[in-house]
Amino acid sequence: MTLHDFSNFAIYGNNVTGFTFADGTISGVNGTTNAGDREESSIRFDNLLGTASITGSGISGGYNQNIDLYNTSGTLNRLTMDNDTFGLINAIGGNDNVRAQVYNSATANYTLTNSTFAGTRADFIAMTANNNASMDAVVRGNTFHNGQAIIPGGGTAVDIRSGSGGLVSAATTTFDISHNTLTDGGANAFDTVGIFVAKGQDNGTMSGTIASNVIGPAKVGSNSDGIFVRDAGAGSLTTLIQNNTITGVGNNGIHLQNNDGSSTLNATLYGNSVSSPTSANPFAAMLVDNGATATDTSTTNVVIGMGAGGTGSKNTLNHNASYATDVELSNFNANTHLNLSRNGSASGTAAGVITDDNTSGTGAITVDTTGGVGTTTLVNTLPTLPAVVAPLLAEAGGVQVSTPGTGEMHLTQAELNSVVSAAIAQWASAGASATQLALLHATTFSVADLAGQIVGQEGAGHITIDTDAAGHGWFIDPTPSDNFEFAHAVNAAGTDLLTDPSTAAAGHLDLLTTVVHELGHVLGLPDTVSPSDANSLMYIGLADGERRLPTATDVAQSNLALQKAMPTQGSVASQTTNTSTVNLTNRDSFDFSSSTQTQSQTNTSHVDLTNQTLSDRFSGHANAATPWWVGHETIFAAMGGTPTDHLQTHHDLVV
Repeated sequence: MTLHDFSNFAIYGNNVTGFTFADGTISGVNGTTNAGDREESSIRFDNLLGTASITGSGISGGYNQNIDLYNTSGTLNRLTMDNDTFGLINAIGGNDNVRAQVYNSATANYTLTNSTFAGTRADFIAMTANNNASMDAVVRGNTFHNGQAIIPGGGTAVDIRSGSGGLVSAATTTFDISHNTLTDGGANAFDTVGIFVAKGQDNGTMSGTIASNVIGPAKVGSNSDGIFVRDAGAGSLTTLIQNNTITGVGNNGIHLQNNDGSSTLNATLYGNSVSSPTSANPFAAMLVDNGATATDTSTTNVVIGMGAGGTGSKNTLNHNASYATDVELSNFNANTHLNLSRNGSASGTAAGVITDDNTSGTGAITVDTTGGVGTTTLVNTLPTLPAVVAPLLAEAGGVQVSTPGTGEMHLTQAELNSVVSAAIAQWASAGASATQLALLHATTFSVADLAGQIVGQEGAGHITIDTDAAGHGWFIDPTPSDNFEFAHAVNAAGTDLLTDPSTAAAGHLDLLTTVVHELGHVLGLPDTVSPSDANSLMYIGLADGERRLPTATDVAQSNLALQKAMPTQGSVASQTTNTSTVNLTNRDSFDFSSSTQTQSQTNTSHVDLTNQTLSDRFSGHANAATPWWVGHETIFAAMGGTPTDHLQTHHDLVV
């Protein structure tokens, strides 16, 4: 379907349950005003509910936004936007390219992956949970180009916010911002922040990961941060900031701020690289700023890097003489609390811990702790972690079958169940404890047609496996207790194995490895991205005809991760003409995936679809699973946890 040039919206929906737009194009100029509460955009929904998707499509020309989503009640199980191309928005009335807002007690979950953005004026992607709303935002593998003049404060790749109702409300937000690229630079580059995550003035919680993003350069001379995480009010914000590359920002490479209240910020920073500021007076490669007013009682628990014997990896915080200091640790006063974790360092000073646990390729790291009158307290515990999220990618190559076969393209629940017990047995053979095995047995499983290249997803103790391994087809081992089909060891330990081209395993993804890998997330293990870990179970890449097994080291790392996860510090067709906006009101569902009509705008009449029942041919994400600890409170308590310690996030296996 091709839609173009509408005086208000190309697609508008009000209280629509279920929506699919696949392989379509929206272009031209769509909308003429950004006034009122229905800012005109290419696609606009007020209360999009159920399960929805916008995939493989080109969307441009929105007057205010290209996609504008506004939920005030009910549940959007998930809107998946995958492999889309987002063009420019209006040069006068444009704001964000994609915007989602959730209000009251509504729930909305968004996935935006593997897409390209031509430009924006304000934020490329902005998602906000207000009042007592709940939101999960997955923004992964996108590329952002600076093809449009920004407004002041614009050009931010990802802006995720939670909480705006004051201390009488509590929004809940989880997020995964990973593997995104914002590197064009130039006059239209971001001038304030590359990635922004903020919890506002409420009693709510935020939890999530910012990982493996490439950010910068910013606009030359701008007062810009690469990553800015802000916490305020009460409640908590918990984040892992890992393996990001930040180059050429104007103020701070990574900025953590916790003030205006009593909230607890838990921040873990591993493997990040910050270098080459572009302004005349940049402040720091890393700034941790806790407390700002006399009434603040905020607490920040932070670990920055890893020393000998620690967990994680060092940050590369390259010294630069232009910085006021390379690392600033600022605690406002005696009523605010800044706790810095020793993670290998035995030093008795904050400066010593930072220099021991991190590295610089351009000279010694300078550290300042005098930004406030409060002290920085050294602790031997690590901050609470979010559930670590990163994709596992199917790599090119592997072992291809000599006689082509399809593999299993319609995985059933029974087939999946038959592999689960063997996967748990693999962990038992590696030495998993009774507690660890109890966690695995408590995990639930389902089969779904996952979006894009995702073939497995874990979140809150539930694992979802794709029906067809994203088109690769599954190898379902008839004898999963042995590795007969995988006769060739890649590593000395014999835990990374390849098959022969003559076997049924060749040319397909191994279901057993996928389930074992996702169970590793249940046990607290993150994905690894270093090529040196390519033979490890939790490595980010999985090839056709490959099997990987858990090891005693995986079990030991899981034990450590589970301990640390507990609280430690408090299609286009022929040209036909239709003069209508596609208008959906009180819809059960609507599917544009096989439509072939081209529509254009010559007046403001509408196709009225009210009270019609339209088929929904989309099969996608199901409701978010019940947290794993429900029904297993005894196990969870034995681990030292409470139901509020673990917020829902997702671990995705992507090919």
